[in-house]
Amino acid sequence: MKKIYITRHTLRMILVLVLILSAGIGVRLKMNHDDASLTVAKAEQSAMTDREQTKDPSEDTKSYDQSSREQQESLSGPDTSAGDTKETAGESTKAETSQEQDLIGVHVTGAVRYPDRVYLMPYGSRVEDAIEMAGGAGTGADLSLLNLADYVYDGQRLYVPRKGESSVAEETQKTEAAAGQKGSQKALQGEQSSNLTNLNSATKIELMELPGVGETMAQRIIDYREQNGPFQTIEELMNVQGIGQTRFDKLKALITVK
Repeated sequence: MKKIYITRHTLRMILVLVLILSAGIGVRLKMNHDDASLTVAKAEQSAMTDREQTKDPSEDTKSYDQSSREQQESLSGPDTSAGDTKETAGESTKAETSQEQDLIGVHVTGAVRYPDRVYLMPYGSRVEDAIEMAGGAGTGADLSLLNLADYVYDGQRLYVPRKGESSVAEETQKTEAAAGQKGSQKALQGEQSSNLTNLNSATKIELMELPGVGETMAQRIIDYREQNGPFQTIEELMNVQGIGQTRFDKLKALITVK
């Protein structure tokens, strides 16, 4: 077999060729990789452009509005107007309910359409209102003997006289002023302390015996003295919700503080 001898020079040439070929292959691979990356980048950019062209303009508006609202909330704080409105509405409803419950009962009899019945009406009603609730004046009624502008009170018996009954009507009014209710009895008894209602110790039942004081108002008086301490003067009673100057004038001769 014939031996082949390779000189050092030839061996170096072969190594140089191998290195050149390797470098060429590496460059070719890198170029292919760069071309592929560029192609992918172009495809992604094209897809993004297509999405932007087909995007609904309203979405941008919604995004802008949302951003504006968030910025406004961060500057002004949380919106509590709805809660304030509900709270105000709730307080108004409670006040209206409380007023509706503060009713008085008046017994209307005599010359009216529907006599001898007890009619419930708001505190502050007048004689004319009571007669209207009883169906109005009956045949032969003589309203000239009554003060239609006078206030009625809880437990009152209101007699509507007929013509020719002037003396009877006057006597009835005097009788009702002297009796018919413990509160009216106290009014005629004047300033006698033994018969006055002590605002600081009276029970709900005792307070309800005062003219124009129903269950709701009696409870308000008790709540007030429990929250603020004993009444110092009878005038302090006007601090209770629902008791104004008119109602106080009807009560001041019947009450005391001890």
